[in-house]
Parts: sequence; structure tokens; C-alpha cells
Amino acid sequence: MIILNKSFFEYLNNLLNVGDIPNIWQSYEIDEPVDNARPLAKEAGKPIGRDDVMAHFTSLVRSNLHVVLCMSPSEGEHQNGKWKKRYTDKMAEACVHMHLSVEQASARFLSEMKRHNYTTPTSYLELLNSYEGILLQMSQEIAARHIKLSNCLQTLIRTNSEVEVMQGQLIAIQPRLEQSQKDTVAIMEELSAQQQEVEAKQEIVRAEEAEVSQSADEAEELALEAQNDLENALPKYNAAINADQSPDKSDISEVKSFARPPELVMIVLQAVSLLFNQPQTWEQAKKLMNAEFQGKLHDYDKDSLDEKMKSKLKANFINNPKFQLEVVESVPKAAKSLCQWKFKLDQ
Repeated sequence: MIILNKSFFEYLNNLLNVGDIPNIWQSYEIDEPVDNARPLAKEAGKPIGRDDVMAHFTSLVRSNLHVVLCMSPSEGEHQNGKWKKRYTDKMAEACVHMHLSVEQASARFLSEMKRHNYTTPTSYLELLNSYEGILLQMSQEIAARHIKLSNCLQTLIRTNSEVEVMQGQLIAIQPRLEQSQKDTVAIMEELSAQQQEVEAKQEIVRAEEAEVSQSADEAEELALEAQNDLENALPKYNAAINADQSPDKSDISEVKSFARPPELVMIVLQAVSLLFNQPQTWEQAKKLMNAEFQGKLHDYDKDSLDEKMKSKLKANFINNPKFQLEVVESVPKAAKSLCQWKFKLDQ
């Protein structure tokens, strides 16, 4: 239905409600209906003034007026079926319900507030316009959601295609991944074996470290013992350094003067005779102590002593408790000097 002029509904509404259309009569046109209706007003006991007669005429028209309103939905934009979509039965029922509800509320408003509220065709049209606006808004929202859903669907389709491509690539590289996994397992096994080997070597190193530490302790103890021996031997060594300056001729003469030398003197002379490869007797010792004896003592090459000679000296004299400087102190000076010379050779 196409409505060219909305005032048509206003006219129709006034006609149905009050039986009159405002300003429909011209001033010169009112006289005729007033003159014709005055006898009827007088007969009905109504005042016969101009306005009163016109009001009586209007009431007679409203009482006897029947209006038939025909509208065709087959014109204009509704030829394509939009009428059925827009104005369904439920929509019609909703509009009727709202229209009647407003009339009921208007009646209650008049009863309580003593004020009129008229429901006009314009109000009904505004209702339809509001519905149309809401329908348009919802249609736009649905269209926007449709676009959004379509975009999401396209994204899902594109993602699915990409996933299929990646799955194909994954299947293609699967053999390499399996080989890499095998290589990794082999490397891990090799590392585990190397780790065990390293741990075994660490155990060996720790054991050797303990042995080295023990050896270091033993070496330190030996060093202390050697230091003690050195400190004990230094007096003998220092005395032996100067032994080549003695005995002098008088000391040698003193020893040769013995008819039978003391035991300690004889032990010293036996050691000297052994060094010169002479018999270890008193007679041979006296022969050895000749004029060249001091020179022989001074020039004696101690480096010429072999291990055999050193062993004999150590066994027969050096380890002899009587063949010590402290013991020989009590014998003549020549014997002590010869004993010091002998110890010098052992250094």
C-alpha cells in the first residue's frame, strides 16, 4: 500500500471519533445544513443556536455514518512479495495488541488524571515506522554478522588449506625426522659411554691424586729426615773441609812413634790403608806415613772410588760406632785429622 498523504488518516480518524472533519466546511456552506437541521434540533429539545444546531447535526451524522475502508496490498513495492514478509500475521497481531493497549491505557489515564490522550492513525504509522527502523537496524546487524561470519569461514578455509600443505610437508620430512631421531639416540648412547669412560678415568685420577698426595706427604717426611741428616752431617762436613790442612808432620810423627798404637788409632789407619789399597797392618801404615803422605792425602781423587770400595768402607768403618769423630776426639790429633779426611771422601 502506497500512502501519498498521511493527512488522509487524520481525516478518517476524526470522522470515526467525532463524526466531523475540522475545517471541512466553508463559512457559507454551514448555513444550509444548519437550516435543514434546526427543526430536528427543536424537535429533539436542543437549543436552536447556530453552533448548537451544527453540533446536533454532527451527532446525527456520527450516529448514522458507516465507513468502509478498502486498501490493496498489490500495488507498488509490495508486488514482489515484500508485503507478506513485512506484515505477517504475528506482526499484525502485535500491532493490534499495542494499539489496543494504548487505548486501554488512555482510558485509565482519563479516569485517573481527567485528561484525554488520543490514538490517531499517525501514532499507528509511527509504530510501523519504528518497526521498520528496528527491522532495518537488525537487517544491517545481521548483514554485518553475515560478513563477519563469511570472513571467519574464509579464514578457516584458508587455514585448513595451509594445514593440509603443512601436513604434506611434515609427511615429506618424516623420514628425515626419524633419521635425526635415530642419530640423536646414537649420539646419546655414545655420550653415555663417554660419560662412563670419563667417570672411570676420574676414579683413576682421584686414586692417583690420593697416591700423589700420599707420596707428597712421604716426600715431605723424607725431606724433613734429609734436612735433619744434613744438619747432623754439616759439622762433620765442615770439619772434613779443613781436614786436608792436617795432620801436620808433627802429628804424623806422633802417630809413628807408637810402638803399638791404640785401638781407635789403628782403626783409622786401617781405613786409610784400605783407601790406598795397602795391607791393613801397623807396619804397612808406618811405611805409608812417609814424607809424601801429606801430598797423597791432599791429592787423593775421591771420584775414583768404586762401589766395591765404598761398600767395604761402609761395612768395616763408617758403620763402626768406634769410627766416629766424637769417639776419635780422645785419640791423638793425627788420628782425628785422618778420620775427618776419610769422612770428607764420603761426601
